[in-house]
Amino acid sequence: MIPAPGRAGFESGLTFVALSGPSGHVVGVEIFRAWRQHVPVTYKGLDVFGLHSNVVIDRLGGMTRVVEQEYGAAILAPDLLLALARFAAPETDNEEEDGAFFDSVLVAQPGYYDDLEEFG
Repeated sequence: MIPAPGRAGFESGLTFVALSGPSGHVVGVEIFRAWRQHVPVTYKGLDVFGLHSNVVIDRLGGMTRVVEQEYGAAILAPDLLLALARFAAPETDNEEEDGAFFDSVLVAQPGYYDDLEEFG
């Protein structure tokens, strides 16, 4: 196991953050979108930062159960141990609107979402 916390940043602005649990070991890794240039971050061929967030949600929903939280600012795929976050849910498909693209993706270990009752 890798001791945590940890953080790695790159010239592109892409950032990785290791999240630690009570034992001090990594329980999840969150990747933040590059802000200087596009760096593809994919899940099963789905570019989670390169596609409009509504497209990502639709395609992810075709693969698994998707749960909206925080008025659409957070999208969880708890069965995949995946969470996507954006500043806000966009009201249109306009790519200039806040929330048009996800800002981060979190991949967690089994059990990470167990305390969240709304997944029932």
